[in-house]
Amino acid sequence: MSTTIHPRYKLIEQEPYCCVPACIQMVLARRGLPSLSQEDIGSNLGILFPPAGVGTRINERRYGLNNFFKKRKISLKSRFYSGREKMKVQNYIERNIIQGNDLLVCFRYGTLYQGGEPFGHSSLVESLEGEKITLADPRGERKKVYLEYLVRAINKNQLNGQNIGGFWSISSSPTKTL
Repeated sequence: MSTTIHPRYKLIEQEPYCCVPACIQMVLARRGLPSLSQEDIGSNLGILFPPAGVGTRINERRYGLNNFFKKRKISLKSRFYSGREKMKVQNYIERNIIQGNDLLVCFRYGTLYQGGEPFGHSSLVESLEGEKITLADPRGERKKVYLEYLVRAINKNQLNGQNIGGFWSISSSPTKTL
């Protein structure tokens, strides 16, 4: 079975170390929401630049996506899923795409793309066709990867022995009325 997010993502290239902010820009654009700069998004997500570290810290509660959405009054919410088992991941991706949810995935770049940097990276899941996944990559391209390799790269994305890879499902949040 083949499932694709509609509308598809308009590819946005990341600034250095800003893969997550670029992905958030793509989510906002797909949903017709106002855009923010990668710098603004990154500062709210606890971005670190070398030599202090690299990338955002969305796995930490205070820098999480839900805090960002709440602070910026964006009617979205996220939920984390570790994505450790291939069959469960396939069902998870299919269910979320059908529901129209955005799926931000964080993984070890050099594990998924042989010869790549040994750092974490994020992309958006755009489609699932059997065992093949199309990622909207903030390096400005769509990449097809096998589910098995993506799960392996998620599991290898660790910092100080803690797994920081996985999926963040982003969905609409009901707005509160007075």
